[in-house]
Amino acid sequence: MNTKKFIQILAVSATALITACEEELTSFDCETPITVTSQVSETTRAGYESSNYQNLPSKFVMDIYQGGGSYDYSLVEMTRQSNSNTYTAPNGTLLLWKGTNHSGASIKAMTIPNGQSAIDPTNAMTINISTNQTTDANVKASDLLSAKSGDGITINGNAINIEFRHLMSKLYVNYTFADGLTSKTPQVNSITLKNTCVKGGYSYKDMNYVNSSLGYGDIQMYHNSTDKATEAIFYPYTPTNNPQLEVSIRINGVDKTLTCPIQFKDNNKSFEGGKKYIMNIRINGTTIDNTSIIVVKDWTEDNESIGIDLSGKKILWIGTSIPSDVPYFSESYPSLIAKATGCTIVNNSRPASFVTSLNNLSWTNTPSENYPQGHWPSPSELNAVAQGEAMCLGATKNEIYTRVTNKLTQLANEKNRSERQAYRDAIPGYANMFQEYSYESLIIPYINGVKDDCDVIVIDHGYNDAGYISFEAFNFKADDEASINAGLSWLQNIIDNKTHSIPYSYRNWCSTNGYGNGNEISYIGAMSRIIQECKRVKPNVQIIIGNYFAARTPAYNETYTYPSTDGTFAGYGLGYLADCITKGNEAVAALHGLDIVNVYNHTGLDKTLARNIYFNNIFNGLCPDGVHPGSDPTGTLNKRIADIYIEEFKRIFGK
Repeated sequence: MNTKKFIQILAVSATALITACEEELTSFDCETPITVTSQVSETTRAGYESSNYQNLPSKFVMDIYQGGGSYDYSLVEMTRQSNSNTYTAPNGTLLLWKGTNHSGASIKAMTIPNGQSAIDPTNAMTINISTNQTTDANVKASDLLSAKSGDGITINGNAINIEFRHLMSKLYVNYTFADGLTSKTPQVNSITLKNTCVKGGYSYKDMNYVNSSLGYGDIQMYHNSTDKATEAIFYPYTPTNNPQLEVSIRINGVDKTLTCPIQFKDNNKSFEGGKKYIMNIRINGTTIDNTSIIVVKDWTEDNESIGIDLSGKKILWIGTSIPSDVPYFSESYPSLIAKATGCTIVNNSRPASFVTSLNNLSWTNTPSENYPQGHWPSPSELNAVAQGEAMCLGATKNEIYTRVTNKLTQLANEKNRSERQAYRDAIPGYANMFQEYSYESLIIPYINGVKDDCDVIVIDHGYNDAGYISFEAFNFKADDEASINAGLSWLQNIIDNKTHSIPYSYRNWCSTNGYGNGNEISYIGAMSRIIQECKRVKPNVQIIIGNYFAARTPAYNETYTYPSTDGTFAGYGLGYLADCITKGNEAVAALHGLDIVNVYNHTGLDKTLARNIYFNNIFNGLCPDGVHPGSDPTGTLNKRIADIYIEEFKRIFGK
């Protein structure tokens, strides 16, 4: 140990040290002990885990530079304390801060490479990967970790927290058996990663890779037979010859060896350090299928346990601005899902769109307090005025065109002669534009092969239609359920499989309050129409209903009472609007026998806390604008929603 780099506390008691500091504060900054904690940036199935202290590195080496002199420390071997993530220097050595401002400190840390006894501070070290990674200990031995200021190391008060990064690459393989093998009780004995890089260089001085002397070999992979998954860590490199998987399998008591090449998907050419690569393969007894690497992600992304091959799925996502790719502060959850699973997602979500038609919006030239010149003050505001009736997923293109044309023509004719022509000239453009919000534009061409051939549709709507869902809930009473306010009770009856169809009286009620058969102003009716038309065009298309991410929101915490003759829902108003959304979607799914992803059940945004200040703070922290999860700059809520869909997709597609 370099005594010049450390201050040994020999005969000074803690009390004396504190007293000395207090006496001399006027002349110098009191020396403060440095505390060091560690974590690893990813929970893995084998190797280092952030969730278990015992699986953190037992030792690592650290440098601290504070400007020269006795406060600089190099090659300090830090040892983890038992049942803790706290690390201490050897032999009671106390590391001290220089002064109270630590912002200028430069810090780096690294675990000792496999096969090395110490860190070389000057020369590049040889990194030897264990070729036998069948045990957790051997996986750890190859899992080289590092961190440095600005990349994994933070200072909080007097504490240094080290969030280690993985320096090597990792391949994660999920395997399934072909249908013909299920009755033959196949058993995978081992999987070997062949012809991969098991040796390279790394410089602690520069904190960088040295690729001048690479070595190649075979790695016996860590095998979790319960999850049908294997993994291996290797040195990052650019293959000149394709690596291979060699699978040792026993089928009906006969041992077989199957091999397959590993190929990059798309244009990837290299295995990068700190990234993990996922393959989903199918073993059919004589060959191995689906051998390309389908996902390349940062090691810190929790995508290794997908356990199902979604690389061949093409999903059409329909919704509002909430799931859309319209830029907010963070990436949309459909985009995160696509990257994590390897599936293709066509995101046709449209901001401000509806399933229903808000036909009761005031389109008028009648002057009012808010609109002195009427609700259509100028041609430039046609978009804002028209969207309520026109941005309707549940209407046909012709219905939208006719509605917009007739309405705008009516209003144009009410204008004076000098303005009239300008309004008339604008009508065709708006009529054509709003046709693109129809299911005939956003869905049908993407499942019938005209624009694409998606085999899955996720309908992720409801928020913008909340007004009509709640209107239905609290105003309609079915003739055959005269004692029940249809409201949430009727929706719950559908969910509970007590009601198997939309009552005629409900359709009739909708017709008297809207257009034609009433589908366009009824959420249940409009969604039913869309689903039926999709099934007519493509009978085998899989439709999944996506639900809202909260059952209550602070935005709807006001007390508002809908009148009800039986008093059942007295006081059940806007505070329950998100409740109406979620139950409306659940009713649609139940009515048509569809899978549904009830996101609100998994986000932790418990409806029982909706009026609680603590809940409001949590919600607003995750969703700052009160509506869009993408408004969170950290992306926390979008990532949480993406993880929920991935887990639910495992259930849905794994059937």
